Amino acid sequence: MIGSLPAWRGERMLVWLAGRLDPACGYVDLMAHTLWAFLASRPSLAVSTAADGLAGRVESLLEADAVSTRSRRELSEVRYLLRALTPAKGSG
Repeated sequence: MIGSLPAWRGERMLVWLAGRLDPACGYVDLMAHTLWAFLASRPSLAVSTAADGLAGRVESLLEADAVSTRSRRELSEVRYLLRALTPAKGSG
């Protein structure tokens, strides 16, 4: 009975993906691409509590220079989305 299933919001998936944004992960490019595609389909997750700390993880991975050119581009788009949808700390 699919109609009785609760709506799936994706917070657990976002937390799982964010936890794998690690230069030591053998699949870091896959994780970066999946995160990018996931947030592209559900941009509202960028402002959820599940996204707490994601900007820092993305930034660290970009600074580590441990991903492919494509992943760098996609992670840069994730960083832009997070900045665009998340109010700056201290502004008010």
